[in-house]
Amino acid sequence: MAQHVAPYYERCDRVRVSGGTRMIRADGRVQVYGGASMVREVRAPLAEWPDGCLVDRNGLEV
Repeated sequence: MAQHVAPYYERCDRVRVSGGTRMIRADGRVQVYGGASMVREVRAPLAEWPDGCLVDRNGLEV
């Protein structure tokens, strides 16, 4: 996601995570996206999430 739209999503209860988003492409290659990555804290606050790569996306972009 472009950095300039991240504040909009932050106002909609999304939280920006540090680091990249690891994506598995349709051809099986792994790509790391370095733009803004946002998550929604549903079951636990971000502070309770495990350390490491927070976003590992394998599917359609929403």
